[in-house]
Amino acid sequence: MPKKSVAGAANGNAGPPVESSQPELKKEPGQPKKRRKTVYGVVESSAAGPKSSKRTRRARGRLSTFLANMPVDVLLEIMTHLTPKDLLNLSRTTKAFRNILLRPFSAGVWRASFSQVRGLPKCPEDLCEPQYANYMFGDTCDSCGDPVSNEDVYWTFRKRLCVRCPKTLISSQVEEPVPGFLSLLHTPGLGTGYTSYKASYYMPEVAQMQEKLQQLSKDDWELFMKERVEYVKRTSEHARACSMWVEYGWLRRAGENKELREKRFRSIKARLSDLGWATELQHCDLQLSKHKLVRQPRALTERIWNNIRDPLVSWIAESRANRLANRRRIVVSRLYFTYVKELQPSSEAWPTLAVVYASSEFKASGLVNASAPDLKAAL
Repeated sequence: MPKKSVAGAANGNAGPPVESSQPELKKEPGQPKKRRKTVYGVVESSAAGPKSSKRTRRARGRLSTFLANMPVDVLLEIMTHLTPKDLLNLSRTTKAFRNILLRPFSAGVWRASFSQVRGLPKCPEDLCEPQYANYMFGDTCDSCGDPVSNEDVYWTFRKRLCVRCPKTLISSQVEEPVPGFLSLLHTPGLGTGYTSYKASYYMPEVAQMQEKLQQLSKDDWELFMKERVEYVKRTSEHARACSMWVEYGWLRRAGENKELREKRFRSIKARLSDLGWATELQHCDLQLSKHKLVRQPRALTERIWNNIRDPLVSWIAESRANRLANRRRIVVSRLYFTYVKELQPSSEAWPTLAVVYASSEFKASGLVNASAPDLKAAL
């Protein structure tokens, strides 16, 4: 016999009970609540659980809730505008982003991100897009996990190593068990992060080839050698392209930074000239260009200028005071030595120039801060 439903009462309608055509399912004791799966593979409970406190809701953050309810196609479209480095960091933040960015359907996102990088070599066929992003834009050692930079990448080995790890992982002392064995191994050339003139090899790769030699028969080994030689040649060409891309990036960034510094220097000079320091800038132009607040590869905005204006004005005022003081010393020393030469010989020692400067009579004369013409007239 069908059971009577209380759907009306549950919805807040105080009507008479209505018979349901479906039999009521009995809930077993201890049965878990029904759960649903979101678009990101995160399982959530459909039943209303205990209310979380206001502090807990605030700790979760609004952005996480916003992203959790965002459609996947919209999120993927947003990700296509990120740089490969940003995508790589994003994939390491949460499991949800990792599930999205490491799935095959997100390969287009990575390729769109790669296209934003000028001159970046194409992703090789034997690497997937996330692997290639880590290979080109990673910042940790592949062996120990220490922070490294692109200067520490062995492009031929496809490894990013710190300063210590190459001492144990790279060696030039490798024996050749069979003819042509060394041709199956990668060896770094110029611009690949290794400065030794001897042929060096990645020891884990050497061990892998030695194991392969023991497993394969003679015919299979010869076939494997042909394929391996082509693979080494192809990856070595790609490594050279990566090395040239890094060097080109350094040169390009150096040129861009130089242009930004020069533009910032010209803007600062113009603003200081407006403040009345145009004459003094003719004497300290070179020193100003080397100032730590001026020699920066950043555009000069109003906010930045308001922050550095007072320190620069103090610096140029001090520079002017030092310049005038040095000029006064030069004038006084010339006049002093000219005066001494005109005197008659004497057994008494004349005071040195430093004693003259430090004397109370010279300080009281008002000539300490006098200009050069006034000094000549007074002396």
